[in-house]
Amino acid sequence: MIGIYKNLRSLFPLQGQANEWLLKPNSAFGEASALDFMLLGQMANLREVRHYLDAQFDYITSGNT
Repeated sequence: MIGIYKNLRSLFPLQGQANEWLLKPNSAFGEASALDFMLLGQMANLREVRHYLDAQFDYITSGNT
């Protein structure tokens, strides 16, 4: 959970942007929002969101925008 929070804060400097991302449908999670996907209750879902955000963070910090 802390990793998800840290990545959201790094990727989205404004809290509203992070909140919007959490609620927006995402094809990476079968068109569910990240929040709905995490609330399915499986640790694997939390891990998948974390890995997704890790990949986004790595992509951005590697100079690809």
